[in-house]
Amino acid sequence: MLKKSSWIDLLDEKIIPYIDAPDYETRYPVLSPLYLSKSEKEKIQYIAREVCAVMAKLAEDVRSKGNVMPIDIINMTPKLTPFILDDDSKYVTNIARLDFVKDKNGIYKVVEINADTPCAMPEAFYGNAVAQKYFAGSEDDGFNAELIEPFTELLKTTLKGKINFSGVNITLAANDAYAEDWANMIYLKNALEDYIKAHFDEYEFVNVRAARLIDLVVKDDGVYHNDGSGEYKIDVLYRLHPLELLMDDESDDGYPVGLKLMDLANMHKVILVNPVKAILMQNKAMMAIAHYLAGSTGYFDDAAETAWNEYKKGLIDLVIAVVAGVTYLNFNGTEVNFLSWSFSLPYAVYLILIIVLIWASINVVNCTDGVDGLSASLAVVSIGTFLLAYWEELGDYATAGIVFIGALLAYLWQNAKPSTLLMGDAGSRAMGFFLAVLALKSSHPFAFLLAALVFIVDGSLGILKISFKRFLHISILKNTLTPLHDHVRKRLGWSDEQVVARWLILQAVASAWLLLLVH
Repeated sequence: MLKKSSWIDLLDEKIIPYIDAPDYETRYPVLSPLYLSKSEKEKIQYIAREVCAVMAKLAEDVRSKGNVMPIDIINMTPKLTPFILDDDSKYVTNIARLDFVKDKNGIYKVVEINADTPCAMPEAFYGNAVAQKYFAGSEDDGFNAELIEPFTELLKTTLKGKINFSGVNITLAANDAYAEDWANMIYLKNALEDYIKAHFDEYEFVNVRAARLIDLVVKDDGVYHNDGSGEYKIDVLYRLHPLELLMDDESDDGYPVGLKLMDLANMHKVILVNPVKAILMQNKAMMAIAHYLAGSTGYFDDAAETAWNEYKKGLIDLVIAVVAGVTYLNFNGTEVNFLSWSFSLPYAVYLILIIVLIWASINVVNCTDGVDGLSASLAVVSIGTFLLAYWEELGDYATAGIVFIGALLAYLWQNAKPSTLLMGDAGSRAMGFFLAVLALKSSHPFAFLLAALVFIVDGSLGILKISFKRFLHISILKNTLTPLHDHVRKRLGWSDEQVVARWLILQAVASAWLLLLVH
């Protein structure tokens, strides 16, 4: 074993007892530090928050559909599936660890997410603070407050009314046979205990205890522990014990105590930290799915902790429009129809027009999505207009249009006011893109002006108003709120139902006009 004088000698082995454990070839955690500037550290923290938000949303989307098959396939532990489906915890995970690597180009990449039973807490908080003081001469940032935030949030919300009434018991449990697990649990327990002591007047009746996993008693009404002074019922249980092991845990008489514990958590008889569904978030298959979804701007924007700004989304929309435009022209040529006329445009000219069409369609439809049932209802009419006008020209895309309408109608069943389902940017941008594709595949791109007239008027005014103001410093439409549906609601007093009905009537008139011109 490599052992020489280093900053590691400053570490307290009571906090990190496995520094010189025989399992490691070199001293633990590391001899060589990675120096980070403050801005680079903040960048990694930002990336970690965004990745966690995306992965949590993806995991919850998979779980909330109530479909057993994808969870079985992704999780590969069918025994856990029913408990994952029943887990309605507020958060997918409470404490997670993200492992990054930095490639030769200086890009940070997440290689692993431990959302179920993350270790390395003493190293990340205490050890890093020691290293920071040793190498940089600066004190730590005091991140323990963030580490115990899941517990403090529970005390301020869910458990607030119980504190002075019957007291609250928070127990942190781990397998004492594993030094690393036990040390991590004790570190977290001590951090929480310090917080409770510092706020004694508020949390006098909050008890924080450590327990061996083997000493927990699982009963029909909850989880219990005897700390030597008597048996007590646990309100919050932090378990540093992986679910893939917990699901197979049985008592001496064969009772499935692990599965019963998960069931008790789902029945709200004990609060489990981390919850059962946390295992989905760390699955490598989920990371692969998230990587695949990187092409969907809306999904990641909806999931992000900080929404993407207009410039980022506009730029991504432009890239999508360019790629789609080049692809379209490579397979379809430059011939354009306008009513009864047919003509060819120069490649460069048509490409620019296609890019404008796709970019504008994506964004005007997205801007119109602001009232329950509005954008999806208009999209049904607009797509239906293209199908009625250019059924033969669309070919297979006509079939796709019918499927799209069916999906929108199913969505509208839940989106009708009061809405129980929202599409977000992922849905509205997809609708805009599909409408542009229909216009192109029909070989009548100018038909978009009538088939999507309400989208254009409602959504484009806001884009024009903001663009003139930001880039030309010219104020237009000063007395008009945008999108236009906001103006008629807030200035003219229209109800949401009136907006949807009247916008549909206007679009129906525009669509009828197009059909008359075509036929």
